[in-house]
Amino acid sequence: MVDDGSAAAEASRIACGFAGVRVVRLPRARGFARAATPASAPAAATSVELLNDDTEVQPGWADAALRPFADPLVAAARRWC
Repeated sequence: MVDDGSAAAEASRIACGFAGVRVVRLPRARGFARAATPASAPAAATSVELLNDDTEVQPGWADAALRPFADPLVAAARRWC
């Protein structure tokens, strides 16, 4: 989880209350796109899903997001609403 320079580090404080969450705190707000790099760089996974802070996930969201990667020719995917 990237804390994109939240006031008084409140995003970091909340995220630390969840087991298994690693927090990367940026000293100042940089915006979603610029915060994505430090968010994905330390990931120890074969895939990374970037969600904005106002995202409301639904059951099955991760399976749907990963479905395009069943094709070995797909290296990146983006869903437009």
